[in-house]
Amino acid sequence: MYDTSAVVAENDKYQVKIYLYPREGGGWHVHIVRKSDGTDVKIGLWDFELKRPTKFSRSTVQEFQRWVFENRTFLRKKWTQKVVNPRKRFLKKGKDNE
Repeated sequence: MYDTSAVVAENDKYQVKIYLYPREGGGWHVHIVRKSDGTDVKIGLWDFELKRPTKFSRSTVQEFQRWVFENRTFLRKKWTQKVVNPRKRFLKKGKDNE
């Protein structure tokens, strides 16, 4: 089965994922997923805000937001590699076929 996400960082408890184009949409963000049960949180890469409701506690979300902020340069590079560049190639390919 084809995995439509890329794990860009992880530790014993969590994975940080960026879903691959064309599945990923919306503004720049990452998903932090708890390995034990799949609970996730979606955090923006420019405003570092929570992008949808989550089951994580407020304090845990704040820890994730700090981590995303501290690693923003790395995460934005990964977003460019996994979403922006593939989207550009896809759109260019479409224009070439017109």
